[in-house]
Amino acid sequence: MRHFIRTVYAIPVFLALSLLAFPTMAQTCPAPQPLSNMTLTFDDEFNEGLLDNTKWTAVAMGGADAINSEQEDYVPSGVQMIQGGGVRLQVNNKPFWSQQYTSGAIKTNGHFLQAYGHFEMKAKLPDGNGLWPAFWMLSDHNNNAWPPEIDVLEYVYMPYGAIPGVPDKTSYAHQGLIWATATGRDAFGNYTYGDFGSAYHTYAIDWRPGSLVYLYDGVVQSCVIDNATTGQRVPNVAMYMIANLAIGTQGGFTGSVNGMTSFPANMDIAYIRAYQFKDVTPPAPEPILVMNANVSNPIASPGATITISADVVIGNSNLPGPTQTQFFIQNYDATKTINEIQMTGPATYQANHTYHFSFPYTIPATMAPGVYPIAINALYNNWQSYQWFSVTSGPTITVVAAACGSTPSGQTIWINGATGSSSAVATTQQCPYGGTVGTTWLNQNQQLCTNGVLSNTGQTQQINIVTASPVCNAPPSDTITIIASGDDYLGPPQMGVLINGQQVETASVTAIHSTNQWQTFTYTLPMLVPLQSLSIRFLNDAYGGASTKDRNLYVKSVTINGVQILPAIQNMYSSGTFTWNTNGTYAWKTGN
Repeated sequence: MRHFIRTVYAIPVFLALSLLAFPTMAQTCPAPQPLSNMTLTFDDEFNEGLLDNTKWTAVAMGGADAINSEQEDYVPSGVQMIQGGGVRLQVNNKPFWSQQYTSGAIKTNGHFLQAYGHFEMKAKLPDGNGLWPAFWMLSDHNNNAWPPEIDVLEYVYMPYGAIPGVPDKTSYAHQGLIWATATGRDAFGNYTYGDFGSAYHTYAIDWRPGSLVYLYDGVVQSCVIDNATTGQRVPNVAMYMIANLAIGTQGGFTGSVNGMTSFPANMDIAYIRAYQFKDVTPPAPEPILVMNANVSNPIASPGATITISADVVIGNSNLPGPTQTQFFIQNYDATKTINEIQMTGPATYQANHTYHFSFPYTIPATMAPGVYPIAINALYNNWQSYQWFSVTSGPTITVVAAACGSTPSGQTIWINGATGSSSAVATTQQCPYGGTVGTTWLNQNQQLCTNGVLSNTGQTQQINIVTASPVCNAPPSDTITIIASGDDYLGPPQMGVLINGQQVETASVTAIHSTNQWQTFTYTLPMLVPLQSLSIRFLNDAYGGASTKDRNLYVKSVTINGVQILPAIQNMYSSGTFTWNTNGTYAWKTGN
């Protein structure tokens, strides 16, 4: 897709595509590898209720880090857990830092990386112009050098015709590989046409020394095989996985958002897995890696002291000193370092050792509420020049205006909305429906603060952290007015009112239709969900064998907030439901 590292700026992939040859699957691809030849090395079905921060980092990146001219800020609240299992990457038309949209991205950088094997995601992708869901891989090799890059999946929803040779009005999934050459880089690309947005599909690669096979729903789509003549070269270094939902731009890979694009848009992931082949010997480990970066309390207020830590993992060779680990606490778009902490390591990094670095950090009193990513460099001296590995946009600190411990006695504060225990989004904003504002609102994953004690409760309701009590307006409501009458036989007809298929009111219609009586029913209902349909249900039809022994319901008028939605009087002679949909269609269904 594109380089996902703060400190390196790559030529956008979509600009390079027109300069590169795109071979197709004319060559014979290796057959898919059977599970019997694999060992499971990574598995997340996202059923823990929170993003597992031992496996993933919820990416925080925006502002000056915008790449490929994308239009989103990545925020942790764009990563949401799905009830019953799965994770959702959600893009919203809501500015956060400097971009028009917010979205979600997760990566295993700093937690899991592997060379060779089978890597697979099962997901349902969003349809919409400008949306750019992807599952791809980058390397930690050689100071995060780019390329290589493996694009397992990039989905482009049509109609859009940005790339020569791609038919207009045909959605497609793109498979890609970018590798380094002596003069720069080269690339492979293949397109699989079809609708990938209406159901879950699997997207995978079989990556072996010298070959890379792309599979969708277990079927081979394309492949890359080492070729000295053409220069094709499959990566041979460990890589980490990324899943994200981007917003493209006009002239780019996906085009830009237009009036056909609906928000919020979701990329729903059922699982991500990795396997290693039993008959493959992985390459030597990286010389030095930063792993397991963490903060003890990801939500804190100015003046609070937290613990920041990380492991430095050494490969098969000693690394000479001097050694040092640097922690950079940055503002959201990485244009400014708030604090830099330098920690001296051992005189020599010993081969196959793990070194743990940890220190207390007191949040400055002047630190404004917001999300602050932490970048970490591990350095050693090699022939008088520093060599390093960098974990960027890793753990985050969310600074809030009022700490949990400073809330009023007995005040209960629900904190939810984002995913992952390492990060959150804190902003000062108005009440949801307007009012007098005196509050810092916080979104964070399913935690509860009661009497100053923060604990995980599994609850998912949001109210406020109090700095001054707000006076908020009540939620808006819909006023529904129904004018009806009936034929009273063995009692009046019973009428049900349904919103989005759920019955919310019932009434006895006592006005007699034969004498031209009409009865008005008015309901004021909270606008808790977007209105999709309104239904009138006749609940108790009765018939005694003659027109004078027949209970019927007649609906003369239905208005929503003063707008007439009924095209004509509806005569309901038998039990059933008349439904008006917000798309302008009507339906009658007999029976209850």
